[in-house]
Amino acid sequence: MSTAYETVAHSRPRMRHDVLYTRTEDGVLFHNSNSGFRLTSPTAYRLASLLVPHLNGRNRVADICAPLPDAQRTMIGELIRALYDREFARDIPDDDADPSAVLDPAVAAHFAAQLAYIDHYVGGAPRRFADFRAGAVTVLGDGPIARACAAGLLRNGAASVTVSAGVTAALTADLAELDEAGCSVTVAEMPAGLSEPRWADLDDSGIVVVAGGPDAPRDILRLLAEGIPAGRLLLPAWVAGPRLLIGPLHGPGRHGCWCCAMLRLADNDTTGAAARVWQAAALPPGHAVAGEQPGGPLAAMVGNLLAYEVFRLATGALPAETDAAVLVQHLASLDVLAEPLLTHPSCGFCRPGPAPYDVSSVALDPPREAGQDPTTAAEAAVAQLAAHQPLLQPHLGLLRRYDDEQWDQTPVKAGGVELTAGGRRRTVTAFDVHHVAAARLRALRAAAVAYTGHTAVTEPAPSDLPRHDAARLGLASGWAESGPAAWVQARLLATGRPVAVPRAALEPFGPANTDHAVEPTCAGAGAGADLAEAVRAGLASALSHRALRRLLDGAGEARQIRPQTLGDTPELRFLTKSAANLGVQVELLDLGGGPAPSAATVLARCEDAASGRTLHALATDPDWTVAATATLRDVLGQAQLLRQKPGRDVDTGDPLLVDFDAAAVTPAGDADGRPEARGTWTDVLAELRTAGLDVLVAPVSGPDLARGGLIAVRVLLAAEADR
Repeated sequence: MSTAYETVAHSRPRMRHDVLYTRTEDGVLFHNSNSGFRLTSPTAYRLASLLVPHLNGRNRVADICAPLPDAQRTMIGELIRALYDREFARDIPDDDADPSAVLDPAVAAHFAAQLAYIDHYVGGAPRRFADFRAGAVTVLGDGPIARACAAGLLRNGAASVTVSAGVTAALTADLAELDEAGCSVTVAEMPAGLSEPRWADLDDSGIVVVAGGPDAPRDILRLLAEGIPAGRLLLPAWVAGPRLLIGPLHGPGRHGCWCCAMLRLADNDTTGAAARVWQAAALPPGHAVAGEQPGGPLAAMVGNLLAYEVFRLATGALPAETDAAVLVQHLASLDVLAEPLLTHPSCGFCRPGPAPYDVSSVALDPPREAGQDPTTAAEAAVAQLAAHQPLLQPHLGLLRRYDDEQWDQTPVKAGGVELTAGGRRRTVTAFDVHHVAAARLRALRAAAVAYTGHTAVTEPAPSDLPRHDAARLGLASGWAESGPAAWVQARLLATGRPVAVPRAALEPFGPANTDHAVEPTCAGAGAGADLAEAVRAGLASALSHRALRRLLDGAGEARQIRPQTLGDTPELRFLTKSAANLGVQVELLDLGGGPAPSAATVLARCEDAASGRTLHALATDPDWTVAATATLRDVLGQAQLLRQKPGRDVDTGDPLLVDFDAAAVTPAGDADGRPEARGTWTDVLAELRTAGLDVLVAPVSGPDLARGGLIAVRVLLAAEADR
């Protein structure tokens, strides 16, 4: 006997309901919408026609094959093995073969379709359905959505449902049908006069559904503020202007809440709908301005969706669509979007904190590789963009969309993302020499830096940590009359030892710096796909800021780089020729390395002919050519976009130095380019230590950016105490 037959002989196969078998010229093809396989034999189709009706989960393979000769047993064994391997069939345990062994026979017969649905996706359908029937569900609301939700629960097998008094009458026909089928159900009514139920009033319900209506925001916020008890779940639905939103699913250990959703919606909304929802949540019942509530077929559709979500949750047949996500239904077009919900750093219920990190093991110097094939580089950039996609959502995203389709992408590629945090809509733009995908990656990182500069996620510092004030960090504005109000943790890059720094230093454009004690600057801010990339970007930004301040304070000097000494890399050749073709006169100024001579800081500037403004860009890197290329690319990209749309401001992120005018920089003389200068970040760190500067790193991003594959940090340069 074949090994294939022996391995499946004692199993009870049940073929999935979406699997078909089709006659072919040389046998039979088993297939579903995703894949298939062929069995080649003159008698294969005849065998499949006789065998498939018996693959119902109740018959063992050995019993089916008992009267057959060995050759046919072998063929059947190989077929069953192939069905199992491709997940076209599943072995049904003995205790799942007959649903009536777990469920009342009348219930199993009446809800055979629901049992088959569960069984199509997972095993243990009778037990899962029994768990669904054993659970209690409360539906809050008395409108058409609540009525449709309660009816959907009963029609799909729920045995205990609590509803408002106004909903009970709509369930009469469903209750009569279930009674006639011999399926016992209990429909309880909420106590009369209970207009604002709390968890204590819903003690028997494992799942509470807030099924829309004018008072839905108030009900949701009240239950959320009270705290969701262990073992309980809250599923909300509410209307916000022209949209109805469903989710997220609330419960202990789940991420994101209704408040997070509303904060995100308020950032992205331009209709005033979010404000009206907050009014409905804050005002007494009946006092808020009533928005449009769905009725008729749309209300029935939404109610059925809520009931189906409860069914999925209780049975585990499929993952819940509202787990850390929100379904957005447009009331006019009926379009539905499922958007991942990112926890909001300002949410008082979720209170997200920074992810754990270990800076002492960060290797800042990436491996030096040979030039990457352009096609491979483009594919890698596209793959990274896909990982960042959860950040971009039209209603609940941290970023609303890419905003660069209108640009003529020549000679430099431009990428833009629409940032809506704080209710201010802005398009953050970045550039790349080769492809738009890489420009978008840079724009995403610049937007993450801008976002965290206004709303940082920080870790409070214990009172016994050594403190580094703004003056020691080189960021004091000189305007503050008292010390920082809040201290947060940062860590020394060299050792990982924690220290305390002013929160305002990590959130210079946000509420923590309302007294302007810290200079408003993006200095030291960096973002990346991992901690090393973020710290590299932050350290480069901090060094650029130091070089610029030294220049303006008279402690440093700028020297104009002779164009013929830039070097001969393909990128620099392309950029210098592109500048000439655009008629743009670009000056490159070498600002030196300051306390870290291995770090090259290069300033590029040019005049916009239409406005007379001086455009500029600044970059720092241990590789002089990398710094020169980056700054030339960025200033040329700005000039290119202004040529296409004169008068428009090109937003490349928050400023390194507010109101800096690059035209005011007077070169001290000329200098040759230094294309041979290729230092390392390790060299830079050693030089900073020699100069008496400690490098501090503090994460400023939370779970929202992490879900989109990004981390943001703030790198601070602190003078040693004895210097």
